[in-house]
Amino acid sequence: MTNEDIFWKDQILNLSRKLCPRKQAMLLWRLRFEDIDQFQQSPRRQAPRLHLRESALNWPWQATANQTAWAGFALTSAHASFEVVANWWERAKQLQDEDIYGRDRAHALTLYLEFAPFLSPIKTPVLPQITMLLNVGVHQKGEAMVVVGPGPRFDDLEPCPHCELHVNHHCRTAVYS
Repeated sequence: MTNEDIFWKDQILNLSRKLCPRKQAMLLWRLRFEDIDQFQQSPRRQAPRLHLRESALNWPWQATANQTAWAGFALTSAHASFEVVANWWERAKQLQDEDIYGRDRAHALTLYLEFAPFLSPIKTPVLPQITMLLNVGVHQKGEAMVVVGPGPRFDDLEPCPHCELHVNHHCRTAVYS
């Protein structure tokens, strides 16, 4: 998938059954953490500089996360992104055409409107499947943070014939503290 394959309109990533679902899920996760401008402006011959979004850098907004909790948040965000794409893919398979201007536009528009909030890292910086629990006063060290979210759904997405992304997980819930 190249920069030309990214269809980004109104700050929403438009998914397509014509592109690899695993790569689209990975892209959705990356867009939650990285600035879209670096995807569109970085030529291949130069190593891109990583620019994290403020919403990712400042997570959690109400507390301070240690490295383990923040890494758990990043990984759980990846799992949630794969879950969103897997759910969209299941629904899109039922349509003749997922293009909102295509043959099945009424159903495609309904699908688009249902998933648009989850496909916009700017409007929804943290997916609703992810939650954080604080337990103040644990172990007399102040507070403990637990990040809870979906487990990997990687295997639920069929790879395209050229897909190089292979992971084998069977867990459905992830907890990081």
